[in-house]
Amino acid sequence: MYKVTSLQNQKLVWLPTNDITKTIFYNQRIAISTDRPTPVVWKVTKVEEMNVKGISRYTLAQDVWDTHSDYIERDEEENVVGIWCNYFDEEVTPTQPVEPETNIYCTITYKGSQNNQLKVNGSPRVFTVTFYKDKEVIPYQAGIWSFTMNGKNVDELFNIEQQPDDTTKIKFLGSDDYIGKKVILKFTSKNISSEIEMNIAGK
Repeated sequence: MYKVTSLQNQKLVWLPTNDITKTIFYNQRIAISTDRPTPVVWKVTKVEEMNVKGISRYTLAQDVWDTHSDYIERDEEENVVGIWCNYFDEEVTPTQPVEPETNIYCTITYKGSQNNQLKVNGSPRVFTVTFYKDKEVIPYQAGIWSFTMNGKNVDELFNIEQQPDDTTKIKFLGSDDYIGKKVILKFTSKNISSEIEMNIAGK
């Protein structure tokens, strides 16, 4: 005698009608499951627009997890990121995200004998950003300068001129009221940054 097992369980789901839920339609398979060796999978059997505007009702019938076409995505700590039905139907192979190279960094130096000073009504000072991979110098990467004084952004107090040799001329535009204050110059390129503290001095 042969026994046949069939799935009878059904689920009703009410969802707001939006650009995402509009993509849910007949025979579409959806995983609604906790983290388990064999996730619970459903197939859409009915789509209904309700009398209440903006609400749709979906009838789901329990389906079978397919190890050949479905996929459980996990992070490095084995936590579930997503459970995807028919993931491999589009011949897309899951890939690990590219991690940034953490051994790349940069430093800021400046030219001149005025120590760490930017002078009111003074000439621009030349700053150099040097990039390293481990201890080896690598090519310059373009980025953005920002300026902070007492935790407040003061970009408007500085003029920046990028030079052909990848150095930067920075001039302080503020008044004598800023003499004695400290400013943090920060250079950011993608996920790499460096900063240096300068003093505002009188001429």
